[in-house]
Amino acid sequence: MPASWLRALERADNETLFLDVENMGRFRFLMDETNPDNPYPIGFAEDRQPDGNFERTRLRWFSGQGDNERWIGLNCAACHTAELRYGATRFRVDGGPSIIDFQSFDEEIALALRQTLDVDSKFERFAQRVLAARSIDDGPRLRAALGELTEWRETVVAANESGLRYGFSRLDAFGHIFNQVALFTGADSPTVRPSDAPVSYPFLWNTPQHDVVQWNGIARNEPRILGVNIGALGRNTGEVIGVFGELNVSRRSGASLFGRRAYSSVFVANLIEMEEQVARLQSPQWPEEILGPLDSGRVGRGRDLFAQQCRRCHQLVDRQALDTPITAQMSRFLPVPGESNTFPPPGTDPAMACRSYERTTAAEFYAGVTFTDEVGTQQRVGDEERISTLLAAMVRSALLDQAGELLTYLRSPTRGLVVNNPGEYAPGTPPAGASVTRLVTRDQVASAINEGAFQSPQTQGGEFNTLRDWGEFNACMTSNPSRLKAYKARPLNGIWATAPYLHNGSVPNLYQLLLPPSRRVPSFYLGTREFDVEMVGFRLGQTTENTFEYRTTNEDGSIRWGNYNGGHDYGNDLLSREQRYDLIEYMKSL
Repeated sequence: MPASWLRALERADNETLFLDVENMGRFRFLMDETNPDNPYPIGFAEDRQPDGNFERTRLRWFSGQGDNERWIGLNCAACHTAELRYGATRFRVDGGPSIIDFQSFDEEIALALRQTLDVDSKFERFAQRVLAARSIDDGPRLRAALGELTEWRETVVAANESGLRYGFSRLDAFGHIFNQVALFTGADSPTVRPSDAPVSYPFLWNTPQHDVVQWNGIARNEPRILGVNIGALGRNTGEVIGVFGELNVSRRSGASLFGRRAYSSVFVANLIEMEEQVARLQSPQWPEEILGPLDSGRVGRGRDLFAQQCRRCHQLVDRQALDTPITAQMSRFLPVPGESNTFPPPGTDPAMACRSYERTTAAEFYAGVTFTDEVGTQQRVGDEERISTLLAAMVRSALLDQAGELLTYLRSPTRGLVVNNPGEYAPGTPPAGASVTRLVTRDQVASAINEGAFQSPQTQGGEFNTLRDWGEFNACMTSNPSRLKAYKARPLNGIWATAPYLHNGSVPNLYQLLLPPSRRVPSFYLGTREFDVEMVGFRLGQTTENTFEYRTTNEDGSIRWGNYNGGHDYGNDLLSREQRYDLIEYMKSL
């Protein structure tokens, strides 16, 4: 929303400003205490750019207004900055998982906008703050613009509505992104579905070194052109599209040499810069001066156990070796015919893997676009298509439209490229003064973008027996094997700072993770940052901070899908209590 609007917005239920520190603390956003002049929490970023090609964000609320007002949104730091507390000491972990409750935040923003629109006294205070000394005649114009934004935010919130509460530490990011993709295709009746597969916010260190990222490996980290990770750029573009960004296909006619294009609010240079910052991020070391020294005897015994029990899936990496490639160790629910299926099925909650594979919507603008599926086969987008495929197509269309901006960014002398004509992509006659090297590079960049940042599911036949009841996911779990029906085992350096555990945050600490699933706690509380040194995670009990109850089962004892805490059991019952603590001590040292 416009930055001045957020600063002026009140809570729906009282006159407290929404950005009040205590109010933002309810959602567990962190404030930038090093800069008291910053009115926003960490991860809130202002942006300004011409809005003439957009629909949702082309708002006019005062006379004489230009087309580049400041807007506010979220960047990576909002979801990927952790803070832990031990005793009287607090410490930040850059790149660690946040504990924010984005679901409640998004809903309450929409509710606050609606109340501001409908309650005259609330709107008058809002207008006084936003318009300040401007003409009172701008009030109706502001109300009309507020109505447009409120309607859009309510549409998005309604699309994501789910009976499953995420609570702190989790978000169904792909559910939100997929629904946004469906709303942006240009279809008259897009298919949106509840965002009911929440996952923990992943930790970011070593991310650029992985061949694929995201919990189910759906996003590729390749190729690289002139030192720029085009795959990561595509993945981050998808995040922008899904979280408050805008993409407009109706105002962008025609196509480039390599595919269809669409206007978007993506800033490629900023995304590249942030990814390069992440590439320099090292995993956090156990702070002995705060959390106490490690027991060398336990570390040694734990190292031996880790080599026997864990290392097959969880590679060891040197935290300082930030250029070492990391190949994903994917644990698939179903064997993919013709491929080596090295690792056993994870047995964990299937919601995220299945939802990312199976959800579809009307393709509209993207129908007929070619794409490459997960096994390298050329396919065409159908009239009704999987949203993961449409996301890849949408990312390509956004980046192809900004290929000029990308080349302009790459022209710095340190990158060895100078581009005089960043807007020309037509084949044939080279732009005046353009070198062969520049033209080749231009085509390399566009071709790389066209390969896509996200893997698209390949449909295969076949039925597979199952030893358990997967409830509503039975069809997904017993047919149509795919690389995307899987979860990734990654290196565990810094794992001590990333609770709660498993992809869906269903296990509160490392000790619980090493128990047989039947012995894990069926419910626990979230919201505190108080660190448990012994179990390695957050404190479990209900407190004034620990206010959200995470329940893995329903009232009748049935599994609450999305919250299931089973799986990741590779002989856990064979470990003694002391062996579990030995493993934990070793994992603290990684």
